[in-house]
Amino acid sequence: MYPEIIRSYLKLRLQMLPYSKIGGFFSDAYVVEWVYGKAALAKKELAYVLAEMVHLDYIDRDTAIDIAKTVLNENAAKLYKI
Repeated sequence: MYPEIIRSYLKLRLQMLPYSKIGGFFSDAYVVEWVYGKAALAKKELAYVLAEMVHLDYIDRDTAIDIAKTVLNENAAKLYKI
């Protein structure tokens, strides 16, 4: 996945779905070493998208922080019951 593609998927999903239903990471990694890089890239691109949404006044800063926490942690915790 390329950064611009990840960004466009995240923007689209955040506009279409409740953020309580979005996973913050997906990977087609074949080796464990790739997972770190892809996770770091996904986190960076989510931050980029949320910062852009704040800058354009679609959401406020507190909402962006809530979305990041939910997408990157809470949704997976609920899904996998951890």
